[in-house]
Amino acid sequence: MPGNEFLLGRAHQAFDEEGNLISQGTIDFLESCFYKFVRFATITNQLNEPEEVIFEPGTYSVTTVGHNGNLPMQVTLSEERIEKIDIDSSGESAGIADIVFSRIPAEIIEGQTLNVDAVSGASVTSNGVLDGVARAIRLAGGNPDSLRKRPKAPSALDKEYKTYETDLVIVGGGGAGLAAAARALQSGKRVIVVEKFPSVGGNTVRAGGPMNAPDLA
Repeated sequence: MPGNEFLLGRAHQAFDEEGNLISQGTIDFLESCFYKFVRFATITNQLNEPEEVIFEPGTYSVTTVGHNGNLPMQVTLSEERIEKIDIDSSGESAGIADIVFSRIPAEIIEGQTLNVDAVSGASVTSNGVLDGVARAIRLAGGNPDSLRKRPKAPSALDKEYKTYETDLVIVGGGGAGLAAAARALQSGKRVIVVEKFPSVGGNTVRAGGPMNAPDLA
């Protein structure tokens, strides 16, 4: 700790045959350092203890940032709970961020927490929803940082390992991956397609004009 640095000079002469420090002054100084460290650790640990969070009950209208622009939200709070999260998702691309608007609010309410993982492939919208709820909590007189320190919702921790048997694993469900899977299936192979995005299609599903994966047949 600052101000308690210690350099033991002549270390080969500082200990007796049993390995104990000889100088009582050195012992007293080290005991003082350890005492201060224990106090420091105790005080610091208090910052990690859960805070009691009290809200001013009501429905709070906030606007956050989604992938395609502003995302209006209404967050209903009781004195001690987040009760409801309504999101106007009409400005977002249908089918791409849909899982964000179902999973993120569900985990927030289930665990009464803002410690929620973003949806892979839709992180901008995921973080926008979390920021919007945090803003509503702040308007209600609460501290969103306290909710970020809470554990994740139980359903988010429910990780079950499963074993699958297949002939082929294709990583990526975009145009190329799906074409490869279709060809393998036509050849009688068992296929598993692994895709991190909430919906299959990759860049193809995002195409707004030119064909990204045309059918040449």
